[in-house]
Amino acid sequence: MNDAQKESIQTRVKRLSEMDPVAADQLNKIFDQGVSARTQVALRATDHTHSTAVHEWFAEDEYPDVVVVAGVGDGLSFRALLDTLSEDSTVLLIERNIPVAANFFRDFHLEEYVEKKRLKLAFGEDEKRVTEQFASLLDLPKAPVMRIFDLAENSPDDKEYYHNTLMAIRDTMRVSILNLSTLVNLGPLWQKNTLTNLPLLLSNPGVDTLEDQFKNKPAIVVAAGPSLNNALPI
Repeated sequence: MNDAQKESIQTRVKRLSEMDPVAADQLNKIFDQGVSARTQVALRATDHTHSTAVHEWFAEDEYPDVVVVAGVGDGLSFRALLDTLSEDSTVLLIERNIPVAANFFRDFHLEEYVEKKRLKLAFGEDEKRVTEQFASLLDLPKAPVMRIFDLAENSPDDKEYYHNTLMAIRDTMRVSILNLSTLVNLGPLWQKNTLTNLPLLLSNPGVDTLEDQFKNKPAIVVAAGPSLNNALPI
């Protein structure tokens, strides 16, 4: 890259850092080292073939609320995907190979989509980062429609990583759904019980006052919860 291109990249990465400092820092490290020779197709315009393929993916379905993309591939299908999706759809791009992500960022203004809240980035081998980014997209009360795309010809190691991250996403959804179900079913009762018992909570000592009071003696621990009414007779 010449000096003008480097300055442009630095400006764009700085812009990205205001919205996603983690991804910006990852890209900065690659650009500081000097990215390898371009390995991807120049992305000056979306290839018609890729646009047609993306339209066919959604021909029979409504546009999803959340799309997870495992690997950017040559970048053309990913760009076509962003251009085709509704502005209400959000994409999570998972790219294990950070230099590939840097090459793609150089050719395609990802920061603009991040700024519009249409794109979340998860680069490198960090499953926690992936699940955090995915969780930030969930709006379970609205029952979001989700799709997963694999756009790249991945190596066995890449396939294993993407498989593991997708399983982590599945588990994140499962926990979120369970939490939502608990809140929906028990939330009003919890609020009622808290308000009812608040005077008692404030006027009585905490459980720490019982420390060492009943050493070496058996005890029954009864938790305050919706099943307490059933447990008391026992």
